[in-house]
Amino acid sequence: DLGDEIVIVGPDELSSDSRSGIDWHPRGARTVLLAGDETAAPAICSILESLHGTDVAATAFIEVPHAADAQHVELAPGSTLTWLARDEAEHGETLIDAVRVWCAASRHHLDSAAAAERQELADIDVDRELLWDAPTGGVGDFYAWMAGESSVVKTLRRLLVQDHGVDRSRVAFMGYWRAGQSERTE
Repeated sequence: DLGDEIVIVGPDELSSDSRSGIDWHPRGARTVLLAGDETAAPAICSILESLHGTDVAATAFIEVPHAADAQHVELAPGSTLTWLARDEAEHGETLIDAVRVWCAASRHHLDSAAAAERQELADIDVDRELLWDAPTGGVGDFYAWMAGESSVVKTLRRLLVQDHGVDRSRVAFMGYWRAGQSERTE
């Protein structure tokens, strides 16, 4: 009922399991790209805060419904966070545009993570399948982590892997919900 106390139980930063559930495996990357919608904001902010004291430079984009939804995050030197207000735009539109612009301006980072040969991506039906690819292998200077609505994540996946040739081992994609659908139980 309204006003009732709730208790949330889970690992904190002192727990050996404090990083579980994030699927964050940058493997020595010095440049990271983080992108997601409001559902990924807690994970992205946690990742950004974990970069203090490292030599990792992060560029993060978080799409939220309105500008007022932006939160303050203490960033490590060399890291940036851009809150993208969706307002009347389609879900993911501002996020995809921001990542596309970043890719065009950051070709040198993408080239450092290029696959040896062109990679084909399975055409995942995001209405039926979970898009979750968080490789733990691959070492390099660049790593991308993207999460949120499945069709948006699928578009970002194609942008990085197929359009820009980034090796799949350097990118984590987690499309864990689908606009207009209830949670899958199968």
